[in-house]
Amino acid sequence: MKKAIGAILLITVILFSCRKSPVKPTTPTNDPTGSVLVSQGGTTITAANDSLTNVKGSLRLQLAKDTINTDNILITFDPSAQTVYVPGADAPTLQGFGVVSLSSLSSNNIPLSIYTLPLTPKGVKIGLKVNAQADGIFTLNLKERRSIPEAYDLWLIDGYRKDSVELRYNNTYSFKIFKADTSSVVANRFKLIIRTR
Repeated sequence: MKKAIGAILLITVILFSCRKSPVKPTTPTNDPTGSVLVSQGGTTITAANDSLTNVKGSLRLQLAKDTINTDNILITFDPSAQTVYVPGADAPTLQGFGVVSLSSLSSNNIPLSIYTLPLTPKGVKIGLKVNAQADGIFTLNLKERRSIPEAYDLWLIDGYRKDSVELRYNNTYSFKIFKADTSSVVANRFKLIIRTR
């Protein structure tokens, strides 16, 4: 009987020691070359990620005073686009008489209502021009996000308040404009920074 129990214990120890260790979950990290480093079970492998180099998606942002007084811009991503203003691909902002005004700024500082540019693993920084006819409390809202890979963070930076918000998790940002303080309405107060984690 003791020999049988000893044999069972010996077999159990042998089986336990031969068991493979579980594979750790895959964790993506960033590589300066633009590839994605994947850590799997302690081993790191490099793989080109087509979804980060050929992004075709869009964002729609809205500036709102209230439910009636709003202005929207569209930012689209295309690997073949340029960061400068390109007639036919981008649409310049036409200054109207609305209570609020929102534009994205091309890399050559043209205010746009539709801006098409490439999104690469290095990320992009887009200036936002915000204005209003009078003082007040306003909101910048991420109204729509299409086909932006989860590897990208979407940061809205407020240079005037030295504040920021990650738009994936909080798609509304409230702020004040004081017309007497011109730095609260300068063209470079807000920036949208889209970058990989």
